[in-house]
Amino acid sequence: MFSIYSQDGQRALSVPQFQTDMMKVTKPKSSPAFGESALDQENLIQGRSGSNLSNNAIARYQNNADANQGQPVVFVGDIMNRNVVSIQADEPIHHAWELMQEKDINHIVVFDNREALVGVISSRDILQKTIVAHDGSLEGVNSRKVRDLMDPKVIATQAKTDIRRIAMVMSEYKISCILIEGMHGKLLGVVTLSDLVRRLAKQPPIRLYI
Repeated sequence: MFSIYSQDGQRALSVPQFQTDMMKVTKPKSSPAFGESALDQENLIQGRSGSNLSNNAIARYQNNADANQGQPVVFVGDIMNRNVVSIQADEPIHHAWELMQEKDINHIVVFDNREALVGVISSRDILQKTIVAHDGSLEGVNSRKVRDLMDPKVIATQAKTDIRRIAMVMSEYKISCILIEGMHGKLLGVVTLSDLVRRLAKQPPIRLYI
């Protein structure tokens, strides 16, 4: 289940169900022994050898049977980053930018002075509204605060969520970060689009069977 946090409070996020029947890999039916099929009989009657055709069919059948072993579904908890970096909403925007450069990250979770989750700020949010000087500092930020540029709507889900659902939500809502929460809304980690890409690059291809 996904949840969305905003100034209106927490509410459930509806995500379309997967067409799982279309994704299942079923074991093919047993093939008749060589010489028993109508095609083999025709080849034998016409004096042609059907051994090559039959051997290829048997080899393909064996490959399908081996591939049907499947692999476990990958959960977002397996790839999430547990070292969540946070900042106060009233901090100056350049503090968030400096923290991103120091930690080499692109997303920071934002809390208010009561430690309530109020948003997420990304490097993209900052770069869309500011100018980076030659020395890497920000120009034109004046007295702007983190709350002025952060995204107040935050999507969260549980660690046992299939990463395919994560990819679907990121694509549907055009976001690059989802928070992972545990019991009672405890923040466990964060997963970004970069985490998904790294997972795909590390062990391609991912074959998921359910």
